Amino acid sequence: FYIDERYRVPLAAIGLRDFRSVMDARVGIPIGAHSDRNAVRLQVELDGEARLLYLKRTLCHPAAALLKELLTGIWPQARPIREYRVAQELSRLGIPAMKAIGCGQRRRLGMPHQAFVLVEAVPARFMLDQVLKVRPNEPTMLSTRQKRELVRAVGRLVRQLHDADLRWPDLLAKHIFLDPPTGDEPEYTWELFLIDLERMYASRSARARVRDLVTLLKSMPPRSIG
Repeated sequence: FYIDERYRVPLAAIGLRDFRSVMDARVGIPIGAHSDRNAVRLQVELDGEARLLYLKRTLCHPAAALLKELLTGIWPQARPIREYRVAQELSRLGIPAMKAIGCGQRRRLGMPHQAFVLVEAVPARFMLDQVLKVRPNEPTMLSTRQKRELVRAVGRLVRQLHDADLRWPDLLAKHIFLDPPTGDEPEYTWELFLIDLERMYASRSARARVRDLVTLLKSMPPRSIG
């Protein structure tokens, strides 16, 4: 069980003090629920400011996933723990992504059973597909020039991942966040942030690299980058 020291008191104030309290807590706003996992949005106060956090919990490690991992020679790992480690690695590499501030797990017979990860919300409000989307009879959020600059920035970010031998089956436009410029700024600095990292993994496979790019292109809104 680990919580970033800065957040221990704010989280304790809403009842999140240890592994069991984190897993059992009914706090925050639900943003996703499945039979084996859920996620909630939390708000705490830190240094006099409101901070938005996301708590992702695995209630039980699916037996099918456990069997598949064992059969493919992969030691089973809980999704939240995998995401925490990926987030830490991206931070070490200087690749902008959500920041993990806590995690914990319980095992049964050495196998993953329950786990959680706590992450800070990224400092951006819009998904890439929202910014690029073309809506009939509505002005676009970006000029043609800005779209081209943004696509180049996305390309540089993907290049960072591939240069680090990281592959990401979830490389989707909705998993890249940013804030667009408020006007037609000639030299805008694009800041992009990655979220939902649990399926990112290390690989030098050129085929996987191509699959990443195809996944990203398919997730772009129609006519958004033409």
